[in-house]
Amino acid sequence: MLCLAALVGCATDDLGGDDTGGGKGDQGETCTDAQYGDGVCQIGLACGIPDIDCFETFATDADASAWITGLTGQTALPETDALYVRARALTDRAWAAYTAANHLGKLADVRMSVVVLQNDVINAWVSGSTDQTKAAVSVQYHSSILAPELGDEEILAVVFHELAHITKLHVLPEVYEQTQRYYVAAGAEPIGAFQTDDTRVRTHVQEWTKIAALAGAYTRPELKDMPFGGNLGALFTWMVQSLQPACPVQAAEVLTLQNELAAGISWLDDDVVATAQQAARIAPALDALGACSRTSSPLSIATLITGATDWSDYLHTALPADQQWLLDEQDGVTALQILAGDRREKLRSDALTFEREVGAAWTAARYFSTEEEADDMSVRVTKAEKFAEPGVSVLMHRVMTDRAPCDGALAKNEVPYGVRLDDSHHGTCWRIAHAHQLANAADTTARRVNVEVARPMWTPTRPSDGKPMY
Repeated sequence: MLCLAALVGCATDDLGGDDTGGGKGDQGETCTDAQYGDGVCQIGLACGIPDIDCFETFATDADASAWITGLTGQTALPETDALYVRARALTDRAWAAYTAANHLGKLADVRMSVVVLQNDVINAWVSGSTDQTKAAVSVQYHSSILAPELGDEEILAVVFHELAHITKLHVLPEVYEQTQRYYVAAGAEPIGAFQTDDTRVRTHVQEWTKIAALAGAYTRPELKDMPFGGNLGALFTWMVQSLQPACPVQAAEVLTLQNELAAGISWLDDDVVATAQQAARIAPALDALGACSRTSSPLSIATLITGATDWSDYLHTALPADQQWLLDEQDGVTALQILAGDRREKLRSDALTFEREVGAAWTAARYFSTEEEADDMSVRVTKAEKFAEPGVSVLMHRVMTDRAPCDGALAKNEVPYGVRLDDSHHGTCWRIAHAHQLANAADTTARRVNVEVARPMWTPTRPSDGKPMY
Protein backbone atom coordinates (compact mmCIF):
# COMPACT_ATOMS: atom_id res chain seq x y z
CA MET A 1 0.00 0.00 0.00
CA LEU A 2 0.83 3.72 0.03
CA CYS A 3 2.68 3.70 -3.27
CA LEU A 4 5.51 1.48 -2.18
CA ALA A 5 5.03 -0.65 -5.27
CA ALA A 6 8.25 -0.59 -7.24
CA LEU A 7 8.41 3.16 -7.73
CA VAL A 8 11.44 5.35 -8.05
CA GLY A 9 11.33 8.74 -6.39
CA CYS A 10 8.01 10.24 -5.31
CA ALA A 11 4.59 8.83 -5.98
CA THR A 12 1.09 9.63 -4.84
CA ASP A 13 -1.62 7.39 -3.44
CA ASP A 14 -4.88 7.68 -1.57
CA LEU A 15 -5.11 6.09 1.82
CA GLY A 16 -8.88 5.98 1.79
CA GLY A 17 -9.11 4.15 -1.49
CA ASP A 18 -12.70 5.27 -2.02
CA ASP A 19 -12.48 8.37 -4.20
CA THR A 20 -9.90 7.67 -6.86
CA GLY A 21 -11.49 5.02 -9.07
CA GLY A 22 -8.18 3.32 -9.62
CA GLY A 23 -8.81 0.10 -11.49
CA LYS A 24 -9.19 -1.22 -15.02
CA GLY A 25 -9.55 1.45 -17.63
CA ASP A 26 -8.71 4.30 -15.25
CA GLN A 27 -6.00 6.74 -16.27
CA GLY A 28 -2.52 5.47 -15.58
CA GLU A 29 -3.30 1.88 -16.54
CA THR A 30 -1.07 2.05 -19.60
CA CYS A 31 2.69 2.03 -19.11
CA THR A 32 4.60 3.75 -21.90
CA ASP A 33 8.00 2.69 -20.57
CA ALA A 34 9.77 0.79 -23.37
CA GLN A 35 10.91 -1.82 -20.86
CA TYR A 36 7.36 -2.72 -19.85
CA GLY A 37 6.49 -6.07 -21.36
CA ASP A 38 9.80 -6.48 -23.17
CA GLY A 39 10.25 -10.04 -21.88
CA VAL A 40 12.51 -9.16 -18.95
CA CYS A 41 11.33 -8.45 -15.40
CA GLN A 42 12.36 -5.01 -14.19
CA ILE A 43 11.66 -3.42 -10.84
CA GLY A 44 11.24 0.34 -10.67
CA LEU A 45 9.59 1.31 -13.95
CA ALA A 46 8.89 5.05 -14.01
CA CYS A 47 5.21 4.53 -14.83
CA GLY A 48 4.63 2.94 -11.43
CA ILE A 49 2.84 -0.10 -12.85
CA PRO A 50 4.37 -3.50 -12.02
CA ASP A 51 6.13 -4.98 -15.04
CA ILE A 52 3.97 -7.72 -16.55
CA ASP A 53 7.20 -9.66 -17.19
CA CYS A 54 7.64 -10.11 -13.42
CA PHE A 55 4.73 -12.54 -13.11
CA GLU A 56 4.32 -16.25 -13.75
CA THR A 57 0.76 -17.05 -14.72
CA PHE A 58 -1.18 -20.30 -15.10
CA ALA A 59 -3.68 -21.15 -17.81
CA THR A 60 -5.86 -23.08 -15.37
CA ASP A 61 -6.09 -23.75 -11.65
CA ALA A 62 -5.13 -27.33 -12.42
CA ASP A 63 -1.83 -26.04 -13.79
CA ALA A 64 -1.30 -23.99 -10.64
CA SER A 65 -2.08 -27.04 -8.49
CA ALA A 66 0.42 -29.14 -10.42
CA TRP A 67 3.06 -26.46 -9.91
CA ILE A 68 2.36 -26.36 -6.15
CA THR A 69 2.57 -30.14 -5.94
CA GLY A 70 5.96 -30.03 -7.63
CA LEU A 71 7.08 -27.23 -5.31
CA THR A 72 5.83 -28.64 -2.00
CA GLY A 73 4.88 -32.26 -2.59
CA GLN A 74 1.33 -31.49 -1.41
CA THR A 75 -1.68 -32.49 -3.48
CA ALA A 76 -4.40 -29.89 -3.91
CA LEU A 77 -8.05 -30.52 -3.21
CA PRO A 78 -10.04 -31.21 -6.41
CA GLU A 79 -12.04 -28.46 -8.06
CA THR A 80 -15.21 -30.36 -7.19
CA ASP A 81 -14.52 -29.90 -3.47
CA ALA A 82 -16.80 -27.39 -1.74
CA LEU A 83 -13.79 -25.65 -0.16
CA TYR A 84 -12.25 -25.06 -3.57
CA VAL A 85 -15.55 -23.74 -4.91
CA ARG A 86 -15.70 -21.22 -2.07
CA ALA A 87 -12.05 -20.24 -2.52
CA ARG A 88 -12.56 -19.71 -6.25
CA ALA A 89 -15.56 -17.44 -5.69
CA LEU A 90 -13.81 -15.46 -2.94
CA THR A 91 -10.68 -15.03 -5.05
CA ASP A 92 -12.65 -13.70 -8.01
CA ARG A 93 -14.38 -11.24 -5.71
CA ALA A 94 -11.09 -10.22 -4.07
CA TRP A 95 -9.26 -9.76 -7.37
CA ALA A 96 -12.08 -7.60 -8.76
CA ALA A 97 -11.92 -5.35 -5.70
CA TYR A 98 -8.14 -5.26 -5.68
CA THR A 99 -7.79 -4.39 -9.37
CA ALA A 100 -10.40 -1.68 -8.95
CA ALA A 101 -8.27 -0.03 -6.26
CA ASN A 102 -4.84 -0.31 -7.91
CA HIS A 103 -3.12 0.46 -11.18
CA LEU A 104 -1.87 -2.92 -12.40
CA GLY A 105 -1.68 -2.57 -16.18
CA LYS A 106 -2.03 -5.82 -18.11
CA LEU A 107 -1.87 -7.82 -14.89
CA ALA A 108 -5.42 -6.70 -14.08
CA ASP A 109 -6.68 -8.80 -16.99
CA VAL A 110 -5.01 -12.00 -15.73
CA ARG A 111 -7.19 -14.42 -13.78
CA MET A 112 -5.79 -15.05 -10.30
CA SER A 113 -5.22 -18.78 -9.80
CA VAL A 114 -6.43 -20.71 -6.75
CA VAL A 115 -5.05 -23.76 -4.96
CA VAL A 116 -6.53 -25.30 -1.80
CA LEU A 117 -4.36 -27.51 0.41
CA GLN A 118 -5.44 -29.65 3.35
CA ASN A 119 -3.95 -27.94 6.40
CA ASP A 120 -5.25 -27.28 9.91
CA VAL A 121 -3.43 -23.94 10.29
CA ILE A 122 -5.61 -20.95 9.40
CA ASN A 123 -3.61 -19.26 6.67
CA ALA A 124 -3.06 -18.52 3.01
CA TRP A 125 0.19 -17.96 1.14
CA VAL A 126 1.86 -17.04 -2.12
CA SER A 127 5.23 -17.79 -3.63
CA GLY A 128 7.70 -16.89 -6.31
CA SER A 129 8.58 -18.90 -9.38
CA THR A 130 10.91 -21.84 -8.96
CA ASP A 131 13.95 -19.71 -9.80
CA GLN A 132 12.62 -16.86 -7.62
CA THR A 133 12.73 -14.30 -10.44
CA LYS A 134 8.95 -13.88 -10.81
CA ALA A 135 5.87 -13.74 -8.61
CA ALA A 136 3.46 -16.60 -9.20
CA VAL A 137 -0.08 -15.36 -9.83
CA SER A 138 -1.73 -17.87 -7.51
CA VAL A 139 -3.14 -17.80 -3.97
CA GLN A 140 -2.76 -20.99 -1.92
CA TYR A 141 -5.43 -21.48 0.74
CA HIS A 142 -5.15 -23.77 3.73
CA SER A 143 -8.41 -25.68 4.05
CA SER A 144 -8.91 -24.40 7.60
CA ILE A 145 -9.25 -20.78 6.52
CA LEU A 146 -12.30 -21.80 4.48
CA ALA A 147 -14.13 -23.24 7.48
CA PRO A 148 -17.83 -22.26 7.66
CA GLU A 149 -17.36 -20.28 10.87
CA LEU A 150 -15.09 -17.80 9.11
CA GLY A 151 -17.02 -15.07 7.33
CA ASP A 152 -16.31 -13.94 3.79
CA GLU A 153 -14.97 -10.55 4.89
CA GLU A 154 -12.50 -12.19 7.29
CA ILE A 155 -11.13 -14.36 4.50
CA LEU A 156 -11.16 -11.62 1.87
CA ALA A 157 -9.04 -9.37 4.10
CA VAL A 158 -6.37 -12.09 4.17
CA VAL A 159 -6.62 -12.54 0.40
CA PHE A 160 -6.06 -8.80 -0.11
CA HIS A 161 -2.91 -9.18 2.00
CA GLU A 162 -1.72 -12.04 -0.22
CA LEU A 163 -2.55 -10.18 -3.42
CA ALA A 164 -0.35 -7.34 -2.22
CA HIS A 165 2.52 -9.80 -1.80
CA ILE A 166 2.04 -10.84 -5.44
CA THR A 167 1.48 -7.50 -7.13
CA LYS A 168 4.14 -5.69 -5.15
CA LEU A 169 6.59 -8.54 -5.87
CA HIS A 170 7.37 -9.11 -2.20
CA VAL A 171 8.26 -12.72 -2.97
CA LEU A 172 11.40 -11.54 -4.78
CA PRO A 173 14.22 -11.37 -2.20
CA GLU A 174 15.58 -8.07 -3.43
CA VAL A 175 12.18 -6.38 -3.19
CA TYR A 176 11.72 -7.85 0.27
CA GLU A 177 14.98 -6.20 1.34
CA GLN A 178 14.39 -2.88 -0.43
CA THR A 179 10.97 -2.45 1.16
CA GLN A 180 12.29 -2.49 4.72
CA ARG A 181 12.76 0.82 6.49
CA TYR A 182 14.04 1.16 10.05
CA TYR A 183 13.16 3.94 12.45
CA VAL A 184 12.51 4.91 16.07
CA ALA A 185 9.02 5.35 17.49
CA ALA A 186 9.08 8.66 19.33
CA GLY A 187 5.94 9.42 21.30
CA ALA A 188 2.74 8.20 19.69
CA GLU A 189 3.03 5.10 17.51
CA PRO A 190 4.00 6.28 14.01
CA ILE A 191 2.70 4.76 10.77
CA GLY A 192 5.62 2.88 9.28
CA ALA A 193 4.77 3.66 5.66
CA PHE A 194 5.40 7.36 6.34
CA GLN A 195 8.80 6.91 7.99
CA THR A 196 12.23 7.41 6.48
CA ASP A 197 15.02 4.90 6.90
CA ASP A 198 17.47 5.52 9.75
CA THR A 199 20.73 3.75 8.92
CA ARG A 200 21.75 3.59 12.59
CA VAL A 201 18.56 1.78 13.53
CA ARG A 202 18.85 -0.44 10.45
CA THR A 203 22.37 -1.54 11.39
CA HIS A 204 21.47 -2.41 14.98
CA VAL A 205 18.15 -4.12 14.27
CA GLN A 206 19.49 -6.19 11.38
CA GLU A 207 22.38 -7.42 13.51
CA TRP A 208 20.00 -8.23 16.36
CA THR A 209 17.53 -10.08 14.14
CA LYS A 210 20.35 -12.07 12.56
CA ILE A 211 21.27 -13.41 16.00
CA ALA A 212 17.60 -13.90 16.89
CA ALA A 213 17.10 -16.02 13.78
CA LEU A 214 19.73 -18.37 15.18
CA ALA A 215 18.90 -18.32 18.89
CA GLY A 216 15.35 -16.95 19.12
CA ALA A 217 14.21 -13.51 20.20
CA TYR A 218 13.66 -14.31 23.87
CA THR A 219 16.14 -12.88 26.36
CA ARG A 220 14.46 -13.38 29.72
CA PRO A 221 17.01 -14.57 32.32
CA GLU A 222 14.64 -17.23 33.68
CA LEU A 223 15.10 -19.19 30.43
CA LYS A 224 18.72 -19.62 31.51
CA ASP A 225 20.57 -21.31 28.65
CA MET A 226 17.71 -23.48 27.41
CA PRO A 227 17.55 -23.25 23.61
CA PHE A 228 14.11 -21.87 22.79
CA GLY A 229 13.03 -20.26 19.56
CA GLY A 230 15.09 -19.67 16.44
CA ASN A 231 17.04 -22.33 14.62
CA LEU A 232 18.89 -23.44 17.74
CA GLY A 233 15.54 -24.11 19.38
CA ALA A 234 14.44 -26.25 16.44
CA LEU A 235 17.75 -28.08 16.46
CA PHE A 236 17.50 -28.66 20.21
CA THR A 237 14.01 -30.16 19.87
CA TRP A 238 15.35 -32.49 17.19
CA MET A 239 18.18 -33.54 19.48
CA VAL A 240 15.88 -34.15 22.45
CA GLN A 241 13.57 -36.26 20.31
CA SER A 242 16.55 -38.24 19.03
CA LEU A 243 17.65 -38.93 22.61
CA GLN A 244 14.17 -39.98 23.72
CA PRO A 245 14.65 -43.73 23.11
CA ALA A 246 17.75 -43.80 25.35
CA CYS A 247 16.57 -41.19 27.88
CA PRO A 248 12.75 -41.34 27.83
CA VAL A 249 12.02 -39.76 31.22
CA GLN A 250 14.58 -36.99 30.89
CA ALA A 251 13.63 -36.18 27.29
CA ALA A 252 9.93 -36.13 28.14
CA GLU A 253 10.49 -33.55 30.89
CA VAL A 254 12.42 -31.23 28.56
CA LEU A 255 9.82 -31.55 25.80
CA THR A 256 7.05 -30.89 28.32
CA LEU A 257 8.82 -27.74 29.45
CA GLN A 258 9.21 -26.56 25.86
CA ASN A 259 5.52 -27.12 25.20
CA GLU A 260 4.51 -25.32 28.38
CA LEU A 261 6.66 -22.31 27.50
CA ALA A 262 5.35 -22.21 23.93
CA ALA A 263 1.76 -22.35 25.17
CA GLY A 264 2.48 -19.41 27.46
CA ILE A 265 3.73 -17.03 24.78
CA SER A 266 1.77 -13.81 25.16
CA TRP A 267 -0.71 -12.78 22.50
CA LEU A 268 -0.13 -9.21 23.61
CA ASP A 269 3.58 -8.81 22.99
CA ASP A 270 4.80 -12.25 21.79
CA ASP A 271 7.03 -12.59 24.85
CA VAL A 272 7.59 -15.87 26.66
CA VAL A 273 7.36 -15.77 30.45
CA ALA A 274 8.38 -18.76 32.52
CA THR A 275 6.57 -19.15 35.82
CA ALA A 276 8.68 -19.52 38.93
CA GLN A 277 7.90 -23.22 38.97
CA GLN A 278 8.87 -23.65 35.31
CA ALA A 279 12.05 -21.63 35.73
CA ALA A 280 13.07 -23.83 38.67
CA ARG A 281 12.65 -26.97 36.53
CA ILE A 282 14.76 -25.83 33.57
CA ALA A 283 18.31 -26.33 34.88
CA PRO A 284 17.64 -29.73 36.55
CA ALA A 285 15.86 -30.96 33.40
CA LEU A 286 18.74 -29.97 31.14
CA ASP A 287 21.33 -31.40 33.53
CA ALA A 288 19.48 -34.71 33.75
CA LEU A 289 19.16 -35.03 30.00
CA GLY A 290 22.80 -34.15 29.45
CA ALA A 291 23.95 -36.67 32.06
CA CYS A 292 21.80 -39.43 30.54
CA SER A 293 23.06 -38.63 27.07
CA ARG A 294 26.72 -38.70 28.10
CA THR A 295 26.20 -42.07 29.78
CA SER A 296 23.77 -43.84 27.50
CA SER A 297 23.80 -42.22 24.08
CA PRO A 298 26.46 -39.57 23.33
CA LEU A 299 25.20 -37.44 20.45
CA SER A 300 26.98 -34.50 18.85
CA ILE A 301 25.37 -31.81 16.72
CA ALA A 302 27.46 -32.98 13.78
CA THR A 303 26.19 -36.53 14.15
CA LEU A 304 22.62 -35.35 14.55
CA ILE A 305 22.67 -33.40 11.28
CA THR A 306 24.55 -36.03 9.27
CA GLY A 307 23.05 -36.02 5.81
CA ALA A 308 21.21 -32.74 6.38
CA THR A 309 23.38 -30.53 4.18
CA ASP A 310 21.21 -27.44 4.70
CA TRP A 311 21.78 -27.61 8.45
CA SER A 312 25.46 -28.30 8.04
CA ASP A 313 26.01 -25.41 5.64
CA TYR A 314 23.95 -23.06 7.81
CA LEU A 315 25.75 -23.83 11.07
CA HIS A 316 29.20 -23.64 9.57
CA THR A 317 28.28 -20.20 8.25
CA ALA A 318 26.47 -18.98 11.37
CA LEU A 319 29.09 -19.99 13.93
CA PRO A 320 32.45 -18.22 14.28
CA ALA A 321 35.62 -20.25 13.88
CA ASP A 322 36.27 -20.41 17.61
CA GLN A 323 32.90 -22.14 18.19
CA GLN A 324 33.00 -24.67 15.37
CA TRP A 325 34.35 -27.27 17.82
CA LEU A 326 30.96 -27.34 19.50
CA LEU A 327 29.53 -29.12 16.48
CA ASP A 328 31.71 -32.15 17.24
CA GLU A 329 31.30 -32.08 21.01
CA GLN A 330 29.87 -35.47 22.02
CA ASP A 331 27.63 -33.85 24.62
CA GLY A 332 25.38 -32.14 22.10
CA VAL A 333 22.89 -31.03 24.74
CA THR A 334 25.53 -28.99 26.55
CA ALA A 335 26.93 -27.69 23.24
CA LEU A 336 23.55 -26.30 22.28
CA GLN A 337 23.13 -24.76 25.73
CA ILE A 338 26.47 -22.98 25.35
CA LEU A 339 25.48 -21.60 21.96
CA ALA A 340 22.02 -20.51 23.13
CA GLY A 341 23.32 -18.88 26.31
CA ASP A 342 26.05 -17.04 24.41
CA ARG A 343 23.67 -15.68 21.78
CA ARG A 344 21.04 -14.74 24.35
CA GLU A 345 23.62 -12.66 26.20
CA LYS A 346 24.64 -11.08 22.88
CA LEU A 347 21.03 -10.05 22.23
CA ARG A 348 20.89 -8.31 25.62
CA SER A 349 24.20 -6.59 24.97
CA ASP A 350 23.16 -5.42 21.51
CA ALA A 351 19.96 -3.91 22.90
CA LEU A 352 21.99 -1.89 25.42
CA THR A 353 24.41 -0.79 22.71
CA PHE A 354 21.46 0.41 20.63
CA GLU A 355 20.16 2.47 23.52
CA ARG A 356 23.56 4.02 24.08
CA GLU A 357 24.36 4.81 20.45
CA VAL A 358 20.90 5.71 19.13
CA GLY A 359 19.66 7.40 22.30
CA ALA A 360 16.32 5.59 22.36
CA ALA A 361 14.94 2.62 24.26
CA TRP A 362 15.30 -0.72 22.51
CA THR A 363 11.51 -1.09 22.72
CA ALA A 364 11.25 1.96 20.42
CA ALA A 365 13.03 0.21 17.53
CA ARG A 366 10.76 -0.35 14.53
CA TYR A 367 10.89 -1.50 10.95
CA PHE A 368 8.46 -1.31 8.07
CA SER A 369 8.30 -4.66 6.31
CA THR A 370 6.63 -6.27 3.31
CA GLU A 371 4.17 -7.84 5.75
CA GLU A 372 3.20 -4.43 7.07
CA GLU A 373 2.89 -3.13 3.53
CA ALA A 374 0.59 -6.04 2.68
CA ASP A 375 -1.47 -5.34 5.81
CA ASP A 376 -1.69 -1.70 4.77
CA MET A 377 -3.02 -2.67 1.37
CA SER A 378 -5.59 -4.92 3.00
CA VAL A 379 -6.76 -1.95 5.08
CA ARG A 380 -7.04 0.19 1.98
CA VAL A 381 -9.11 -2.30 -0.02
CA THR A 382 -11.35 -3.33 2.87
CA LYS A 383 -12.16 0.35 3.44
CA ALA A 384 -12.88 0.84 -0.25
CA GLU A 385 -15.21 -2.17 -0.06
CA LYS A 386 -16.77 -0.75 3.13
CA PHE A 387 -16.07 -3.79 5.27
CA ALA A 388 -17.16 -3.56 8.90
CA GLU A 389 -13.57 -3.83 10.17
CA PRO A 390 -10.32 -2.81 8.45
CA GLY A 391 -7.73 -5.22 7.09
CA VAL A 392 -6.93 -8.46 8.86
CA SER A 393 -8.00 -7.17 12.27
CA VAL A 394 -11.00 -9.49 12.62
CA LEU A 395 -9.12 -12.67 11.75
CA MET A 396 -6.17 -11.68 13.94
CA HIS A 397 -8.57 -11.29 16.85
CA ARG A 398 -10.23 -14.63 16.10
CA VAL A 399 -7.00 -16.66 16.19
CA MET A 400 -6.14 -15.49 19.71
CA THR A 401 -6.75 -18.10 22.39
CA ASP A 402 -6.46 -15.44 25.11
CA ARG A 403 -7.98 -12.15 23.96
CA ALA A 404 -8.26 -10.35 27.30
CA PRO A 405 -4.74 -8.80 27.44
CA CYS A 406 -4.98 -7.53 23.88
CA ASP A 407 -8.53 -6.24 24.33
CA GLY A 408 -7.46 -4.33 27.42
CA ALA A 409 -4.47 -2.79 25.65
CA LEU A 410 -6.59 -1.86 22.65
CA ALA A 411 -9.14 -0.14 24.90
CA LYS A 412 -6.37 1.94 26.48
CA ASN A 413 -4.58 2.51 23.17
CA GLU A 414 -1.45 1.04 24.74
CA VAL A 415 -0.56 -1.91 22.51
CA PRO A 416 3.15 -2.81 22.65
CA TYR A 417 5.11 -3.46 19.46
CA GLY A 418 6.29 -6.79 20.88
CA VAL A 419 9.61 -8.54 21.38
CA ARG A 420 9.64 -10.41 18.07
CA LEU A 421 11.64 -8.02 15.93
CA ASP A 422 12.73 -11.11 14.02
CA ASP A 423 9.15 -11.60 12.75
CA SER A 424 8.33 -9.32 9.83
CA HIS A 425 4.59 -9.86 10.46
CA HIS A 426 4.96 -7.99 13.78
CA GLY A 427 2.80 -8.86 16.78
CA THR A 428 -0.78 -10.12 16.41
CA CYS A 429 -2.30 -7.54 18.76
CA TRP A 430 -0.17 -4.79 17.21
CA ARG A 431 -1.48 -5.70 13.75
CA ILE A 432 -5.04 -5.17 14.98
CA ALA A 433 -4.16 -1.80 16.48
CA HIS A 434 -2.25 -0.78 13.36
CA ALA A 435 -5.16 -1.64 11.06
CA HIS A 436 -7.47 0.64 13.03
CA GLN A 437 -4.83 3.36 13.29
CA LEU A 438 -4.26 3.38 9.55
CA ALA A 439 -7.97 3.25 8.75
CA ASN A 440 -8.60 6.22 11.04
CA ALA A 441 -5.62 8.12 9.67
CA ALA A 442 -7.09 7.83 6.19
CA ASP A 443 -10.15 9.73 7.39
CA THR A 444 -8.45 12.36 9.57
CA THR A 445 -5.34 13.34 7.63
CA ALA A 446 -4.92 14.96 4.24
CA ARG A 447 -6.62 12.85 1.60
CA ARG A 448 -3.50 12.42 -0.47
CA VAL A 449 -0.02 11.77 0.84
CA ASN A 450 3.39 11.57 -0.72
CA VAL A 451 5.67 8.71 0.17
CA GLU A 452 9.17 8.79 -1.22
CA VAL A 453 10.71 5.39 -1.78
CA ALA A 454 14.11 5.07 -3.43
CA ARG A 455 14.22 1.68 -5.13
CA PRO A 456 16.93 1.29 -7.72
CA MET A 457 16.11 -0.30 -11.05
CA TRP A 458 16.75 -4.00 -10.73
CA THR A 459 16.53 -6.87 -13.18
CA PRO A 460 16.44 -10.37 -11.64
CA THR A 461 19.25 -12.40 -13.11
CA ARG A 462 19.82 -15.18 -10.60
CA PRO A 463 18.01 -17.76 -8.52
CA SER A 464 17.75 -16.70 -4.89
CA ASP A 465 16.48 -17.95 -1.56
CA GLY A 466 12.99 -16.49 -1.62
CA LYS A 467 10.40 -18.39 0.40
CA PRO A 468 6.60 -18.54 0.40
CA MET A 469 4.98 -15.51 2.02
CA TYR A 470 2.01 -15.75 4.36
